[in-house]
Amino acid sequence: LYLTAPVVKKGKIAIDVQVKEGLIIKANSNQIKQVLINIIMNGIESMEKKLKTISQEENHKLQVTISMWAEEEYVFVSIRDEGMGMSSRDLKRCTDPFFTTKATGTGLGLALSKVFTEENNGELFIESTEMKYTNVLMKFRRYTIGEAQNTNNR
Repeated sequence: LYLTAPVVKKGKIAIDVQVKEGLIIKANSNQIKQVLINIIMNGIESMEKKLKTISQEENHKLQVTISMWAEEEYVFVSIRDEGMGMSSRDLKRCTDPFFTTKATGTGLGLALSKVFTEENNGELFIESTEMKYTNVLMKFRRYTIGEAQNTNNR
């Protein structure tokens, strides 16, 4: 979230974090940080682009919502933005390596995010509607404190 501070200070984009404390997953922390950065920054860039299409006279404020919760033996992380969204065609290809809709993008952010999530025994799901939102949901197996202490700390 530190990386989002300059954008949030402009006042047109808000970040809402709803995180349940004490949830543990077994994962490579560097890979998961990279996934979170990729997805959050994609959302912010998409919302900045959307704000340029909205009349400046309108007082629009868009939001990224980051949520984390548990259901039974799984931990879920959701990052939802109110940006440009994706067409159904782009949604099908968005995790393909080198696929991008950005003029300066490499097309590796979501592709690597999917790979890193799966390498950490997680699943990545994306849903989106053009001009409305994109929601990226990650699902990981939940670990208890005892399990986490008895495994190699990744």
